[in-house]
Amino acid sequence: MRLTSIEASDFLSFEELSFDLDPGLNVVVGPNGAGKSNLVRILDLVTNALEWSDGNAARAEAELSRYATSRRQGATGHGFSVRVGVELDQSWERHLIVSFVRAAAISAVLALTSDEARDGEIRQEITEDSLQAFFRGKLAITFDARPGGGWEVGYEFDHVGTGYCYMLRGRASDGLIVSGRLAPGQSHGRGGPILVSRLLPQGYDQPFSFDLASLLPTADGDARLDIEPFDQARLTPTLREFAELAEVDVTQRRVYTLASILRRIVRGSLVIRADQRLPPREEYPPAALATQPPLTDVSLGDRGWPGGANPAGRRGPLGGGHAQRGDR
Repeated sequence: MRLTSIEASDFLSFEELSFDLDPGLNVVVGPNGAGKSNLVRILDLVTNALEWSDGNAARAEAELSRYATSRRQGATGHGFSVRVGVELDQSWERHLIVSFVRAAAISAVLALTSDEARDGEIRQEITEDSLQAFFRGKLAITFDARPGGGWEVGYEFDHVGTGYCYMLRGRASDGLIVSGRLAPGQSHGRGGPILVSRLLPQGYDQPFSFDLASLLPTADGDARLDIEPFDQARLTPTLREFAELAEVDVTQRRVYTLASILRRIVRGSLVIRADQRLPPREEYPPAALATQPPLTDVSLGDRGWPGGANPAGRRGPLGGGHAQRGDR
């Protein structure tokens, strides 16, 4: 995975930020207070939002709650948004995406039919060439601070010059592909016909033929792309492959979305080693307010040093303000 851009609107010190990244090494320099550490906080927010979207709620919600106060001081809007552009340039990453879409397709077909022979057709029709639009996009997170608002997470991509967003988690149904970009407080998702009706529009007895357009919003509504739980006896080769690659159990009573794949890709490609002091919390327990703050830089705390011990008050392994990105 290659990072291509970092964007923010009304997040921490950024009113509007659009920061393009070149292939290879990128070095960010600037005086104190310029926002260097806030670039790293955007990456940290994205990784935690993906954890939350994939159902790892307990830890991820605690991390996200610390960013709920990150709206820029003086902002006139009701929330903030951040985006991280990504390009899936590794074969294993693209294969994960293909495996997910194949598994979602056979999941939709077998939900209404018992024709497991469709598995072979789906594997032949859904290929990397047919899913090129999914391999470059933006991980988008918005927060609406108004009552009833909250977090929304999506993966934005373009197809034939039009922008779409796969809803990873939020007020819209997880797994819906909707038109446009995420925005704080904006309503997303209209519902629509079940996926198998899009995949086999001429009837269940017709040959399977795939076009990415069949997954995109139309006048009759939005399509939902996810993987429903299956009985062990009905697992096809496509479902077994997805379960193995994504390291999940598709027989559990939960639904898998693209969040499972994107979380695995980001976790396997992005390493953050930096000053990760978080924004102030909304509430502090009395015990925390009574403690004496350290005079040395121990900003990494238990997130950077084994056992939470920062020997001799040293800075993090790379000092401050550095983000490392590794490709596999």
